[in-house]
Amino acid sequence: SGLRAGYGNSVLLETNRLGNVCLGSGPFSQPVWAVCQMLTRKLVSLDEPLLSLVLEVLGLQDLLTLCPSRRTRWSWPNFSLWPNATLYYQMGLEFDTDQAKKIRDAMDDIQERSCVRFLPRSGDTLTYVQLHNMGDKCASHVGYTPRIGPIDLYLSSPRCLKRGSIQHELFHSLGFWHEHNRSDRNKFVTIIWGNIKKGREHDFRSRPQMRNHSKRLPYDYGSVMHYRAKAFSKNRRIPTIVPRDPHALYKIGQRKRYSEIDLAKLNRMYNCGPEYYSGTDIDAKKKDAGSTVSNKTMSNATSSSTTTPLPIVSVKFV
Repeated sequence: SGLRAGYGNSVLLETNRLGNVCLGSGPFSQPVWAVCQMLTRKLVSLDEPLLSLVLEVLGLQDLLTLCPSRRTRWSWPNFSLWPNATLYYQMGLEFDTDQAKKIRDAMDDIQERSCVRFLPRSGDTLTYVQLHNMGDKCASHVGYTPRIGPIDLYLSSPRCLKRGSIQHELFHSLGFWHEHNRSDRNKFVTIIWGNIKKGREHDFRSRPQMRNHSKRLPYDYGSVMHYRAKAFSKNRRIPTIVPRDPHALYKIGQRKRYSEIDLAKLNRMYNCGPEYYSGTDIDAKKKDAGSTVSNKTMSNATSSSTTTPLPIVSVKFV
């Protein structure tokens, strides 16, 4: 078109740059929101007509309707949620019968009280979670990322196959970050930065994009998504996370089961109907100091394992 010709080499240069960085080997091989971040952070100087042309060449012209405004701060995107509240998965062959049953039981424990569903992938399922039992890690990507192919989730046996550890990784896959990453966490915990192992600092940073993630629920020391007090500590006698409520020291890091606040947050995130628990009783207790809502599934945090969300994107924005 005349408009495309008017931009000349700019369309070609920006198309190559955006395509190489964000698409890789095929459409949506990287998460859609990674492309949105690229637009937000690196193409902010481009005017809308040039952006439209670049996306048209890449076959991604619908992205401008999906991405938040490039003039607003990036926030937790709705499309990190699984469409129709359904997470598709494939069980790795390396899990034996008993191990696979533990995973399915942990899934059932969630979906019995939520509208979220876990279904084995069928042959035409493009995006799904691939469950692995290999190495020595409990790790998952955070949220749904549209792509053709698997999203890896690692549950190494035996340490990652406690019910709470399995649910921790499943909640990551459903869109949860760690509780201690909340943007308001400094009101409830103190991070001992000098005792964190080198290279693990990112696991303790607060995340501004979690401002909407809390769904207006109180900070939850009993969350299955909270690290234990001595997670990734250099000196095992000294904590890395100190609750401002001293009674919570042995609550954080439990891996017995999701808490009631975890469940309420999940059901609010996925807009589950009124028949599912959404924490209306918790709302009435918000004015209490910290999170005083009891977690009936609490266990001593010394038995918990520390898990890590995998990076959402592996590309470097240049």
